[in-house]
Amino acid sequence: MMKRIDLMSFFYSLKWSFKRIWALFRNEIETLIKDKQSLLIVFLVPVAILIPFYRPPGQESSLDDMFSFDAGERLGYLDLDTTTDWEGEDLSENFTATFEQNSSYTMEPLSDRNDGLTKLKAGYIIGFIIIPDKFEENITNHLETTIQLVVDATDVEVAASLTATIEIVIVMFKLTHNLIKDEIYPISFQQFKASSPLFESGPIIFSIMIFGAALLLTSQSIVGDEPLKRTLLTPAGKMEVIVAKTMAYSAIHAIQVQSMLFLSMTVFRLPVYCPFYVAFLQLFLLAFAGIMIGMFISMISKTRLQANQLFLLVFIVMLLSLIFISDPAVTDWLPMYQGVDGFTTVAFKGFTLREAPWPAFSMVVISIIFLILTIIAFYFKKTIE
Repeated sequence: MMKRIDLMSFFYSLKWSFKRIWALFRNEIETLIKDKQSLLIVFLVPVAILIPFYRPPGQESSLDDMFSFDAGERLGYLDLDTTTDWEGEDLSENFTATFEQNSSYTMEPLSDRNDGLTKLKAGYIIGFIIIPDKFEENITNHLETTIQLVVDATDVEVAASLTATIEIVIVMFKLTHNLIKDEIYPISFQQFKASSPLFESGPIIFSIMIFGAALLLTSQSIVGDEPLKRTLLTPAGKMEVIVAKTMAYSAIHAIQVQSMLFLSMTVFRLPVYCPFYVAFLQLFLLAFAGIMIGMFISMISKTRLQANQLFLLVFIVMLLSLIFISDPAVTDWLPMYQGVDGFTTVAFKGFTLREAPWPAFSMVVISIIFLILTIIAFYFKKTIE
């Protein structure tokens, strides 16, 4: 009988706890909606940032990529040549051997073009060359010959490096075979390329705007919150306050992420090859990480000014890390970096979260850590300034 009464009491208290959380959630949403400055930061500022990137259909963005990812060391090759006109050696095999001897790449044989595209998409190779049929016959008879170079357009630096390398290799190949005419012409083909003006800069803009807005808003969510002082005098507990605030800010930023994605896909023709919910979830987890870090900043700050200072410090450190740090041991745990990497992987290459789980997993872990830190700090915090 006693256990039954205790269980009923538990469910009764849980019911009232949910009601208090819902009431706190509605109050927080109403406060955010009335706060015109918050709405400006969340919705209008990202749109204002995107507008200068707009280009009429058919025109690509002229902006250079601001960020590059680490390249692998394997270069694939597909040898389709069946001719044997050159005496003494197989020229197509000799060409790939020349490539390996005069570059830092390890040559990876491919079975067909689809095999190359699959390995390029997975990041196993950084690109691949296709040696066409009649390669040896055309060179022997001094006819024009094309070699196709397929690279990943989402990695601009590696694509440029490969194009330069193949030109050098061709020169070395011609010198060793006493070829003085222009029999070989490389043709570069950028896989995953899109004509959207946001193709190169979009992931970085999303990461900066979404994470920055979430960090800025929530860094003021607790410190200086006058209604919160009165709320804590009611039966509402500190955990209920944290849950309600997390829900409210998550709802606002969920709308922000959806609106930015919709605008980018319709007006700016940004390609999103994965399901919409995958791209949304990837960016929402970035916003959620910003919310959790911002709430922790607000919790440990004694004044609004101190919260603003900590926000600027964290945001600038994150931004500089995004631009200048390339060590995976560090970047694997930077939300803004993982936001860029994750969105590029799922949106431009069509991966799902199951196929490329790390960026999402990293941001979830970071969010949980800062949520726990916020709860601990709140319980030890005696008063709200």
